[in-house]
Amino acid sequence: MRVVSVVGDKGSGKTQLIEELIRRMVQRGLRVATVKCTHLERFDIEGRDTFRHRSMGAAATVGIGREETLIMLPKMRAREVLKRLPPVDVVLIEGCGEEPYPKVVVKPYSREVKGEVIAEWEKGADVGYVLERVLSAELRDRLIVEVDEREIPLNPFVRRVLREVIVAFLSSLKGFDREFGEVVIRIPGVRGEVEESTPRKPP
Repeated sequence: MRVVSVVGDKGSGKTQLIEELIRRMVQRGLRVATVKCTHLERFDIEGRDTFRHRSMGAAATVGIGREETLIMLPKMRAREVLKRLPPVDVVLIEGCGEEPYPKVVVKPYSREVKGEVIAEWEKGADVGYVLERVLSAELRDRLIVEVDEREIPLNPFVRRVLREVIVAFLSSLKGFDREFGEVVIRIPGVRGEVEESTPRKPP
C-alpha cells in the first residue's frame, strides 16, 4: 500500500488534484482510498441520534444509510486510520502535513514542508507527472521504521539495504508473496529489567 500526503494552502487545488489522481488510478485498475484532514471539530450534527449516542459516552457509533455507512470514532492520527482501511493499492491523504508520509506539494504553500517531497504541482499543470511520481519505483522501495509510533529517520542507503535484507529473508519463507502490498513486523518491547526465568541451582 502506497501512502502519499497532498499538501497546499486553502484554495490551491488539492482536492482538484486528488480527484484527477483518483480517476486515473481507477482507470488503471488500482484500488484507491482517501483520507481528509480537516479543521472541523465534528462531522456529526448536534441533535441527531448518532450525536446523542456519542455524547452519552459510546466508544463508537455507526450510521447505516441507504447508500453509505458512516463510522464515527474518537479522533486518531492518520497512521491509526490506515490500519483500519480495507485492502487498497494507494491511499491519498489530503492535508495532514505533519504526518511522516511522502508529500505532493500544491503550490503556493506557505508552510514548511515536513518530510520527503516527491512532486510539486500547480493548477493547470500536467497531472500525469504527479501520477507517475506517486506510482514510481522509488515509492515502492520505501521503508518506514517506527518505534512506539515514532518514525526513525533512515538515509536512502540504509533504507534500501534494510528493505532488501527483510524481503530476502521473507522470500525464503513458505507463503510469502513478493508482490506484497505491505509488510508489518511487530517486536514487543521490554521495559525495565527482565527477571531470569531459568531456575537457579541450589548452592
